[in-house]
Amino acid sequence: MTPSNEVPGNATDLALVCTLPPADREGRRVTLRSILAHATHIAEESDGVRVDCGGSDEIAAMLLQFVLAERQCCAAFTYDLLFAPDHSTITFRVSGRGRDVAPLKALYLDRI
Repeated sequence: MTPSNEVPGNATDLALVCTLPPADREGRRVTLRSILAHATHIAEESDGVRVDCGGSDEIAAMLLQFVLAERQCCAAFTYDLLFAPDHSTITFRVSGRGRDVAPLKALYLDRI
């Protein structure tokens, strides 16, 4: 078994891109898990993660609130919300560059 401090995207790596105090990070993970529970599809991309959700106003508001909070504590990431013309799907995409990609994927793909 590989020690956690040698796994790309571990909690130590996340601390490099997230400005939240360690005690508050767990609360953000809970919020993220709640959002991911609404996902109809989650895909790993070369520079991040794409999450497709239903297109309801409730989900749109939840995603927007999440992005507004996240861009304060994880400012190195880029956030996109894409709304399907028929209102059936909202795609939430978060991406990073360089060393930020591994911790981003680890957080969103539940690897930490």
